[in-house]
Amino acid sequence: MAAAAARIEGAAEHARQRASLLATATAHSGWDGDGARAFEQREHELLGRVRRAASELDDAAAALRQHGAAVRRELERRDAHLGQWLR
Repeated sequence: MAAAAARIEGAAEHARQRASLLATATAHSGWDGDGARAFEQREHELLGRVRRAASELDDAAAALRQHGAAVRRELERRDAHLGQWLR
């Protein structure tokens, strides 16, 4: 589960990096006019969606890590209980 969580976190970071690259690439375009404003609005919406998706991926990775920890605790508890039985 930890490996899957790490891959998810990597995907979130990649999404944030791509959003940052897009924002940087278009920040100083020098465009003007109605088309430029429409593009900027769409870009702003897209960047917001990508950043929200990255945040949700981070949340999913954290939940997966928590679940993995809970499973480990339960397995350790059961191993300890079984060990008492076998003594």
